[in-house]
Amino acid sequence: MSREVEATVHQGFPGVWQWQIAFHVPDSYRWTLRTDEELHHYMFDGRTVRAFVGRTPVSVDPAPANGLRTHARWMAVVLLDVLRDGARTTCSALARERPPATAVRGLRVRYVDDPAATYELWFDARGQLIGADGPVVFSGFASGRLHATFTDFRAVGGYVFPFAGRYAFEGKPFFDERVISLVPNDPALDAESFAAPPADEPSWPSQS
Repeated sequence: MSREVEATVHQGFPGVWQWQIAFHVPDSYRWTLRTDEELHHYMFDGRTVRAFVGRTPVSVDPAPANGLRTHARWMAVVLLDVLRDGARTTCSALARERPPATAVRGLRVRYVDDPAATYELWFDARGQLIGADGPVVFSGFASGRLHATFTDFRAVGGYVFPFAGRYAFEGKPFFDERVISLVPNDPALDAESFAAPPADEPSWPSQS
């Protein structure tokens, strides 16, 4: 899956930002941040984290606990891609009612290799994921629990995705996200997509 978003950020570096997220099951992840200069790419191929400014490599981190891995796991959980993979995760019903108020059921997801990597998901009466909570590390900023509420659900390519999200970090507003474009099962993504920046830059829409 790949998606481009516009986000209003409240913590860290406040302002309106644009970024692209690319994800491939089970845990390959790329975050491309638009700046006034060159694009900044942060990518995890399931083993190693790499960072690039433009197409110039600036760092390589083989540590499996690097923060970007937590982003990949968050994405795998909220896309529901790893919930049926018993070798990676266990799932159980939440024992009590949880927010948001419109949720009718909840699910706890835990990674087998890291009991601290535990997430809570909430679904509405239509089975749509409307809330999520889990651990995320933002390298150089902080680590803690990220909470998201999702709205504006739309059908794309036979799937239903939220096109708006509101995120809080450790109980404080973090950023609000609006999806500009989304491609499920993006045919442009392969293993190389998560080891080096794409040859062609994303066709960013004009900022509003």
